[in-house]
Amino acid sequence: MNKDYFGIDNELDGAVLLEQDVNADAVVMFLSWLEAAIDGGEKTPTSFVLSTSTFEGKSSSRIVDLRFVDNKGLYFLTSYESRKCRQMIQNPYVSALFYWPSFGRQVRLEGSVLRVEDDLNNKLFARYNEKQQLAAWSFPQSQTVATRKYLETLMDDFREDFSNSKKIARPSNYGAYCIQPQMFEFWQAHRNLLHDRLQYTLFNGTWKLERLAP
Repeated sequence: MNKDYFGIDNELDGAVLLEQDVNADAVVMFLSWLEAAIDGGEKTPTSFVLSTSTFEGKSSSRIVDLRFVDNKGLYFLTSYESRKCRQMIQNPYVSALFYWPSFGRQVRLEGSVLRVEDDLNNKLFARYNEKQQLAAWSFPQSQTVATRKYLETLMDDFREDFSNSKKIARPSNYGAYCIQPQMFEFWQAHRNLLHDRLQYTLFNGTWKLERLAP
């Protein structure tokens, strides 16, 4: 089977991205693009592709949600029993990709990942709404289940269990990881493949900025 997709126009075009116009701090630069995507009405602006791999180099990717950012890194929450967590134990170096098509922008980042301590874990979990908290208790992430109805029943059962509770505590098998970035790449799309690519690499606590060819 041969399918030709050259006729589909996927090209985007944005403002030229120049070195003198960007922030010297890669995280500050990232946050400025993220806030622009949020303010500009981009759908799911905090969702990103997280890629992990085994010690053998077998990789896998999935969409997760950015929940928190501080001077240590970028945080997401997940089940400790998930496939991604098993792989992060084997290889704690991950990559992430944010894509905002309305702006013709993407940000790639790479870095090591650390499991968050219980204190901050509990604070982050408390920011979930009730249905998200119940889901964290209910779903055996990445395990095979018979039907969707089974998952709905599990959630109903836990809703009943917590019906008299003022708050839902974090399950011990669920929590946050922090990606500590060592590299950011900011990509701005232009027509005819003349894209802007600015790469930040962390050396001894300082970000080094370089331009990459498209």
